Amino acid sequence: MKYFTIFLFLLLCYSLNAQDKQDNIWLFGHEPNRPVDYFGGSMIDFYAEFPNVQYFNINTRLFDCSSICTNEGALTIYTNNCALFDKNHKLVPASDSLNPGSVTNQYCHGTLGAYPSRSSTLLLYDYNKYFYSLFHFGQLENTNPGLLFRTKISRDTNSNFKITDKSILIDSLETTEGIQAIRHGNGRDWWIIMHESSSNNFIKYLFTPIGILGPYKQAIGNTWTHQYWTAQSAFSPDGNWYALVSEYNGANLFRFDRCTGLLSDYISLNKPADDNRYYPRGVCFSPNSKLLYVSADFSLYQYNLESTDISNSFILIDTTDHFKLPHTFFSTFYQLMLAPDQKIYGNTNSETNFLHVIHNPDLPGKACNLKQHDILLPSTYFQSMPNFPHFRIFDWEDSPCDTLGIDKSAVARWRYTQDSFNYLRFDFTDLSYTDILEWEWNFGDPASGSNTSTLKNPEHIFSKNGIYQVCLIAKNKHGSDTLCKDIQIGTVSSEDNNIQIDIKPTVLLAPNPFKEFLQIQISKYNPQNMTAHFYNQIGKNVKSLRIFQGVNKVEMDDLVPGFYFISIFENGQLILTKNINRL
Repeated sequence: MKYFTIFLFLLLCYSLNAQDKQDNIWLFGHEPNRPVDYFGGSMIDFYAEFPNVQYFNINTRLFDCSSICTNEGALTIYTNNCALFDKNHKLVPASDSLNPGSVTNQYCHGTLGAYPSRSSTLLLYDYNKYFYSLFHFGQLENTNPGLLFRTKISRDTNSNFKITDKSILIDSLETTEGIQAIRHGNGRDWWIIMHESSSNNFIKYLFTPIGILGPYKQAIGNTWTHQYWTAQSAFSPDGNWYALVSEYNGANLFRFDRCTGLLSDYISLNKPADDNRYYPRGVCFSPNSKLLYVSADFSLYQYNLESTDISNSFILIDTTDHFKLPHTFFSTFYQLMLAPDQKIYGNTNSETNFLHVIHNPDLPGKACNLKQHDILLPSTYFQSMPNFPHFRIFDWEDSPCDTLGIDKSAVARWRYTQDSFNYLRFDFTDLSYTDILEWEWNFGDPASGSNTSTLKNPEHIFSKNGIYQVCLIAKNKHGSDTLCKDIQIGTVSSEDNNIQIDIKPTVLLAPNPFKEFLQIQISKYNPQNMTAHFYNQIGKNVKSLRIFQGVNKVEMDDLVPGFYFISIFENGQLILTKNINRL
């Protein structure tokens, strides 16, 4: 018993230290690898201050996707429900038949090359950094009920993977897609939940260090049809809400108890009377768990969870502007996912290479700052949105099931946004966890007269150009953590304390060559007045625009194919000149 207790303690320590950046890498795309035609893989890395988008050579088709990273945010393994791939995008041996049967043969090994499912896979650490569990939906035959598989995967110290076991958890029920998980209130175990088709039953499992308990069935809510089983589900970041949507079965909201795993207080979210295309296909909660977003094909809605009439509290955030590039289909609203930067990203239901972004999802109404097709990816994708649980939720403080003594100390994280009108004004967004009670900000700017703040999400107007060290101390009842970052603002001449800022390394142009768009990324520097000027081969200025911190999308389809050069200036000072090629 002594050694078993030590073993569980070590598992517990690992689970506490390894649940931070496992959702750091998002993957999209499909073969063939032809970047000039926007085919191949796209990777979004959330490790840095701003998401880093890059192209990679892909060896599969990601129509469905789940991935998992190390604690430090490095990609380890991912799946498309047909096979497993490692961080180098190589096939894991003997993994190309995750779901045996005619469905796999027809789709994975057929012309489509992808399993016909959405939000049907989920990767979790198997209570050890060298073992993983993949929970995934599948079918043996087209006429068979849906199955739930659990595939165990091991990794050696050289990052070589192999499948060690595969079992069927559900073999007699027809389940919908939209599998999701949330940590148990003890801060260690995981509840895994899905819906049974042609019934009003939910099916739940409890994933523990000593095995998988269940299934537990609960009848609640409306009866789901089998007409269209593609679904998306989501838990709120505080673990108190669960939502499940489907085009044919509507938008469903429940309270959730992380101790018992029970759903309660069922609410069917009402359809707006004037929306004839209200097809709920995506769902996501705001970071503060007070708002719910539902994407419904041509429209995006926000529901207020603090309203006395939640079902009718919807606000239309926006309708699609039908944006498209010549090589893609037009824009819609499909599935949604909350990212590590606490922004909500949305994809489309057809072949496109852009993502919508809700930049301030905690704010009500249009203040949530939705920007359609805000991120342009270097390759197209088809409907694939990565499926992640909330990795940064732990024990339910002071609940009856908070019995393991898991007292997760605060972890400080934050991001910022520079104002496009006043370049010295910045909005700061707290990303800290868990159960933060106090915030202490120091902006490193004593000359401003308001150098500190105790607000969760403050704003600050810096006194002048310069390099400032901004620090946040986040506190909860178990401890505190500090995170400091340097913020560089505007050019600084030698007359200002002999500080020089080298701007050139902060500028990235991609792709090059390009077709309909070019992206200019400004990182680790916040411009004062930065402009980009495009010239043709005879030196004529054909386009000029203001550019800002972050990723600047420049639509270039008004330029004829050929060679150009771009010059970037900051406050009239030339920063760089580079040749570019419009295909």
